[in-house]
Amino acid sequence: MFGGQHAMRARCIRVTTLLGAVAALVLAVTVAVSDPAVSVTAATKPCNPHSKHCQTSTPPPTSSVVSTPRTSSTPPSSTPVSSSTSSGGTFSCTTSAPSGNCGPYSYRQITNSNGYNTYVGNNCWADPQCAQTVSANSPGDWKVVAREPAGNTAVMTYPNVQQLTNNWNPTARNFTGSNDVPLSALSGLTSSYSETMPQASSGTIAQIAWDIWVANNSGSSDEIMVWMDNQGRGTGGAQFNRTVTIAGQPWSLYFYGGTSAETIWMPGTQNQFQHVTASTVDLRALLNALVSAGFQPPGLTIGQIDFGWEICSTGGVSQTFRVSGYALTMSAA
Repeated sequence: MFGGQHAMRARCIRVTTLLGAVAALVLAVTVAVSDPAVSVTAATKPCNPHSKHCQTSTPPPTSSVVSTPRTSSTPPSSTPVSSSTSSGGTFSCTTSAPSGNCGPYSYRQITNSNGYNTYVGNNCWADPQCAQTVSANSPGDWKVVAREPAGNTAVMTYPNVQQLTNNWNPTARNFTGSNDVPLSALSGLTSSYSETMPQASSGTIAQIAWDIWVANNSGSSDEIMVWMDNQGRGTGGAQFNRTVTIAGQPWSLYFYGGTSAETIWMPGTQNQFQHVTASTVDLRALLNALVSAGFQPPGLTIGQIDFGWEICSTGGVSQTFRVSGYALTMSAA
């Protein structure tokens, strides 16, 4: 995630308090979102240090764990995912807090969602004064109304579906544990979506994208993005590396800040900047392409997969961005 000439990363912040002469090391902090529409309490497990969203998961009750994938993986395609819910314009959660979240959800169209590790977040990570509101029923039925200055090219917010993938059980080979999932443990990792967003002609500078956080990969990028509906972002300052063909479709690879920094995939050939509003994408194939090219090690693990809009500008007026369907499917090898 970046904007202008400078990479920008939000940081998880741990707060300590000193009272009088007594010094105390705070081992855990409980956070409640102040927005009355939603209350989220952080669990005792610390945030993944490279995560810019800083949510945590609590191990779910055994009875609620999904231990097998629900659908088989599919190659990249232009087939939209069906809307999982129909809100009729009403939403069960609304938050305007800069770090406000809706959830956690137990969402059957995400393989490892367990009621503790799935959120829809406002995430004004670079704009704490942002005029932005998220309204959600589920990861497949939500919207954001945002206003950012006209002409701004730096990423200010990333309203998104956040899915933690740190509940892998290497013994049972399912999602009943507490480990990041190894790429090598998956035979399939696909995601589908349907969305609408304002066009660049209205002054919008933004794109919808997956944001995949990986680890166990010293010397390589820990952030891999997949940009799909690109409205006025262009490359965002990233440098083109190559175009590869996956399942018969061209994908272009970019790096922002060098090959060990942020990695970005875009559908199409160099500088094509497509506007893909609905699709099914084989994320595992894109990650494996990085491994094959030597940009990631075979042992990389996945700790978090997010999906939302990086918003730089809305032309200085309020604009609405809408997700009407979302799925994330993981199959164990």
